[in-house]
Amino acid sequence: MEDTFDLAIIGAGEAGQAAAYLARERGASVAIVDRELFGGSCPFWACMPSKALLHGAAIHALGGDYPWKRASDFRDWMIVRERPRDWPDDSGHVNDLEAAGAVVIRGEARLDGPGKVHVRTDAGERALEAKAILISVGSNSTIPDDIEGLDQIRPWTNREATSTRELPKSLVVLGAGPTGVEMSQVFARYGVPTVLVSPHDRINPKDHPRSTAALDAALRRDGVDIRTNVRAVSVRAGAGHHGAHRRALRRLHGRGP
Repeated sequence: MEDTFDLAIIGAGEAGQAAAYLARERGASVAIVDRELFGGSCPFWACMPSKALLHGAAIHALGGDYPWKRASDFRDWMIVRERPRDWPDDSGHVNDLEAAGAVVIRGEARLDGPGKVHVRTDAGERALEAKAILISVGSNSTIPDDIEGLDQIRPWTNREATSTRELPKSLVVLGAGPTGVEMSQVFARYGVPTVLVSPHDRINPKDHPRSTAALDAALRRDGVDIRTNVRAVSVRAGAGHHGAHRRALRRLHGRGP
């Protein structure tokens, strides 16, 4: 037997939630499905934790009393992951959706024909039928598969970078878009030797050149070692200090150290 809705939403990030609330305001019946955290990346792995860490790092850089432990704890509070929790609590998002009248389903969803969604949950299989289906699954960080040795280590993505409770000994950031720029500044301001690598001729290349120049100058003042027009070709496991990172960067195409 199928549950029938006006709208079925696969993916409960910002777009999926916004659609659910708008549809409910207009009287539509809504089912919203997500296999992980309701709320998506922004509240837990992206916007909110990165800004929380940037806040702490800014105060620390100005000489304020904001050590890493305090910044990490503040980030955990922002993403509802206060100790002893190791995983964020998304019940606030779930409760708000349910209060709006949406049916919240945690599970793995797939299309099963026109107007049909099949969901695999911990409690078993569930079939949904809907007049309209919205797919809003968002995106994940891409881990390159053409860098020699990368499969021999455990590289970070934005998730590990924004959620770590321990400062790394050193860090090479491959990709100088908004996330790379933000996290480079956070860790550099907390004394982590940090290299920011961009295959383009400038960092944050989709932004205006003057904005890029301001970011470049600020990051360099914070101690970030910026390398442009380079691309990683290999990774050597066990490169645990800045000198080792410098040697590894000699194996980048383009400008080296």
